[in-house]
Amino acid sequence: MLKDMLEEAKKGRALQVQETIKAEMLMGDAIAALDADLLETTGRTLQLETENTFLRQQLAKDHLSAKDQKLKDAESANAL
Repeated sequence: MLKDMLEEAKKGRALQVQETIKAEMLMGDAIAALDADLLETTGRTLQLETENTFLRQQLAKDHLSAKDQKLKDAESANAL
């Protein structure tokens, strides 16, 4: 009888270990998916930051060009 109880306890423990392993594998898959999402999001963020920097530089150049044109127009008006 004690032997049967011991065998049942071993089986129960083996099932617990199997369930724990399954849960850890599922968590590992979930973490891998989250890591992939994070990597993709980080890449997209870097891309957007690069585009933002480029657009800010273009805007600054355009703004400077507009100021230069106004200055030239003012100089031309004063020359008349």
